[in-house]
Amino acid sequence: MDIQIRYQLSLAFRLLDTTSRRVLTGSEAKLLRDGEPIPSVQRPGGYFILVNYPREDFILGIRAKGFEPVDFPVRYGELGQKLPELTIHLIPEKASFDPLSGVSIEGVLPGIRSLAAAKPDGGSCFIRGFDPKKKLLTVFNPNSLSFGRVYYALVDPENDSFEPFSIVEERSRELYLIDRALPKDFRPSFPLSPIVFGRTGAEGDYCLRLRDEGGSPRWILRWETDEGAFCRAVDIRRPETFRLEPA
Repeated sequence: MDIQIRYQLSLAFRLLDTTSRRVLTGSEAKLLRDGEPIPSVQRPGGYFILVNYPREDFILGIRAKGFEPVDFPVRYGELGQKLPELTIHLIPEKASFDPLSGVSIEGVLPGIRSLAAAKPDGGSCFIRGFDPKKKLLTVFNPNSLSFGRVYYALVDPENDSFEPFSIVEERSRELYLIDRALPKDFRPSFPLSPIVFGRTGAEGDYCLRLRDEGGSPRWILRWETDEGAFCRAVDIRRPETFRLEPA
């Protein structure tokens, strides 16, 4: 008698150190589903795989040594039906984050909903064109680099601001399908840079950690409140520039 064992893919996700872009391994993270420990399998490419769970919304808990705990809401209505896939960014704990290699930007701002940062010179790719109807982004990619992350910033270095977007599909090393329309006033020379994510809390507390990798110390911060989105440039070697208020 033949025995068939079938598996249903419930979720695929990667865990990234948002400050260094390093992919975490299975031995580094404990996973929870609505507070209960769950097993997982990690595949090549760093993806954790959950199988044979119902595709119902749940809270994915992540407890990794050296990182702040995360309780991530998984909403299947926002994911692909064939391949529900996520990239989750983890923030190093303050105790494990070497102050000589980076900075922590922390404080309280009532109403803050999100906080992120990008380097004006953080990438080797630049925008060449954008089709707003098809949401197709054409890039100048002289080194044929692969966009290994999901979330990127279209940086306006003249106005110290950036627009976040995520990559849905790589059509080629020069053509990408993205998730949203981009501002119409961009220039073909604007750089594309990986985004570093911070954390915000219900009480208005926020935390962002950035590594000093040498070179220019300039970063652009972007945060959202009930009043809208704001950006300002900071020098990570000058803590007095870290205030969250429009420039």
